[in-house]
Amino acid sequence: MIESVLLDIMYEIPSRSDVWRVEITADTINGEAPPLLFDRAGNPVPFEFERAA
Repeated sequence: MIESVLLDIMYEIPSRSDVWRVEITADTINGEAPPLLFDRAGNPVPFEFERAA
């Protein structure tokens, strides 16, 4: 289950220099919300990922 939740994140985040920390919440695991992304200063960063069809 964790791997399926993290799959998109594992491919998206390494290419983003603006993301320093990723938080996976219960809502993320339940498919109700995207992961929380933060920059080095702790400010939220939008999760912008579109899965290819």
